[in-house]
Amino acid sequence: MSVFLWLGIALGGPVDLPVHPPPVAAQTIDDCVAPSQRPPLETFTDPTLPAQGYRLELRADRLLLKGADPAGLRYGADTLAQLPDDAACLVIDDAPRLTRRWAHVQLPGRSTGGDPLFPRHQAKVPAVARYQGTSDYLPLLEHLLDSAVAARLNGIVLELNGMWRLPSHPELALPWAAPLESLGPWLARAREQGVEVVPLVPLFTHQEQLLAPVYPELMLAPMRHFPKKRAGPPDTLFWWNPISDPSLPRVQQLREDLLRDVVTIFEPKMVHVGHDEAGALRFTQAEAPDLFAASVSHAHKVVQALGAGLAIWADMLLDGRRIAGTAHGNEAGTPTWKALSKLPADVVLVDWQYHGAVTPWPQDGFIEDVPSLRFLAGSGRPVMGTALGRPLNKLPVPKSRTLQVHQSARIARTLHALDTEGAEVFGHLTAHFGLTPDRLDPWPGTDTAGSIYVAGLHGWTGGEQIWPR
Repeated sequence: MSVFLWLGIALGGPVDLPVHPPPVAAQTIDDCVAPSQRPPLETFTDPTLPAQGYRLELRADRLLLKGADPAGLRYGADTLAQLPDDAACLVIDDAPRLTRRWAHVQLPGRSTGGDPLFPRHQAKVPAVARYQGTSDYLPLLEHLLDSAVAARLNGIVLELNGMWRLPSHPELALPWAAPLESLGPWLARAREQGVEVVPLVPLFTHQEQLLAPVYPELMLAPMRHFPKKRAGPPDTLFWWNPISDPSLPRVQQLREDLLRDVVTIFEPKMVHVGHDEAGALRFTQAEAPDLFAASVSHAHKVVQALGAGLAIWADMLLDGRRIAGTAHGNEAGTPTWKALSKLPADVVLVDWQYHGAVTPWPQDGFIEDVPSLRFLAGSGRPVMGTALGRPLNKLPVPKSRTLQVHQSARIARTLHALDTEGAEVFGHLTAHFGLTPDRLDPWPGTDTAGSIYVAGLHGWTGGEQIWPR
């Protein structure tokens, strides 16, 4: 059934998607006569079932739902709600292949946390400034949560920046920013529905979103025009990713304050602190691997004291000369990949390579494995694969939609293989950028719901075939 549903999307035709397709591997009960009226549902907890799994039995005289845990009971009830009223004489066993199935989201707004510094920023302000504050952001998050629950995702990584007013440092926020405390009811609803919300606070790179506009003096690599390469010709390259100096006591105090804010409000099991795209280190005299490792270690110490774990983007820990399909970790001679062995052992490494192919995805070819995930897992640290959530209804040709689905499935298959091989697999993530109100249309195939649905299905099946080759 799921193959035909996805084929409908691939061809661009309208299709009514179920909330989540019930499993097709249902077993038929022999010598069973369908009752004229469905018996009342009986529910039980069965810890022998796989985590988040369930067993649904539609017998002639009884309707039984057994769940491994509250999540399993919830997913089983969801499947039951999708079955036809006359469905009977079936036994359905179902459980996710990957325990964590998450989505990462950036909400719309200015990329800088203060006045735009460059013409390209200033040109964007009229288009994005209409999305402001609580009244705009909370409906977007409500829609995101509904889509995540429908797709059986159980985690949302919410990126925070100057568009949110953090209690300890309100000076970092835009004038129209939403108070971080306004997320309280939404966070409570997420917890009630079994969705973990992970705050992402960029604490090293991408300070154009947070510290740089207010405290430029604390930047190791400020926002400015740099020469394209060290000792290269003076053609200018707009470098939009300022990097804070983690060695400064003032920066360390700011970090501690912000992390305490988000842990107090979110009560998370984990905090994500960014650290992606640190190529601007090549314009400094810093020892890049040591600086990168020191930044991660400081954040780890702070969040651990607050009772949470730590996750980072791992693109800067990959060397394109050694790992197929990667690029960032040896960017212009900045060998941040050497920091991998210096990181705390329990830091979750979230792969930021979207393709896993020898050539950049999707221009040429496929491979079934994702070398970046295998390399990161080889360090002994927990790994999370990241698929890029691409708009399902905005891509020009059906082939591109097929590529997006294959890409997500390939990552899920590699994660599942690593898990069976004994590596520490944390989960499957899909990343969304610029979630906006014009993407709130209902099915078929809206941007956000569509790619979240793909990610949820692949996280659940472990990347099984759901799309015709």
